Amino acid sequence: MNKSLYFLLSLFTVQSLYSQISGNCNAPYNTPESLVEILVGEGVEYSNVTFSGFDCSAGYFDGTSNLDFQTGLVLATNGVESITPGGFGVGGGGAGTDADLEEQLQIVNATNTDLNNLIVLEFDFIPNSDAVTFNYIFASNEYQSFTCNDFNDIFGFFLSGPGINGPFSNNAENIALVPDGGLSFLLTRAIGYARALEYAIEAKKISSADCLTMGIANKVVELDDLTAETKKWAEHLAKRSPQALSLTKKLMNDALTQTYDETFKAEAEAQN
Repeated sequence: MNKSLYFLLSLFTVQSLYSQISGNCNAPYNTPESLVEILVGEGVEYSNVTFSGFDCSAGYFDGTSNLDFQTGLVLATNGVESITPGGFGVGGGGAGTDADLEEQLQIVNATNTDLNNLIVLEFDFIPNSDAVTFNYIFASNEYQSFTCNDFNDIFGFFLSGPGINGPFSNNAENIALVPDGGLSFLLTRAIGYARALEYAIEAKKISSADCLTMGIANKVVELDDLTAETKKWAEHLAKRSPQALSLTKKLMNDALTQTYDETFKAEAEAQN
């Protein structure tokens, strides 16, 4: 079988998608078996399907977007409706446990292994050839909000079977270990290629001290001091021109993807 399994897991960055994309968690996409059917397609034997999540946390998606595929399965930790631009999710499922995800967090030296809003789809399948292809996207709207924080989004794509000898349940391997969500673009520009590659291929956790040293964060404070330090900085910035601050922030953000000439021109225009 050379089957592409279209798969989305979503704390979804809906701002980056075109308006045509939408999700559907209603019949016929509201049973564990129907979710697996979306993945494997016709002619593939599957069994022992189990699903855990919350109401409307999984379903079918389609529509034109900037994704590499237009249809597939979506697992959305804020609800399937949240993947539509402007849509509002139904919330998550609260605290949960999963031995494999907790093990993965420990492997990358995460300081917090608590899990919330879990969505898990498991099944056995029998391929009809020696090749299986999985296509998936993992996205989060919290990448920038919780960078270098104890709260992290985690995704696992665990595959087990004959000849596989990994560290997880049933000797599974986690095959979802390639950078995604734009990390290759953002991290290489933030800390340089060599160091970004090191952190990615070794699955190393970036500590708050590392974030400060590498320029990912501009300040690190103790949690108990966060409110006071934030207020202090806000009061300092409030003394400056709001328009100048807004334009400076925009220029800095745009400069990440512009040429020098484009940035020079934008700065000149901002002076007017």
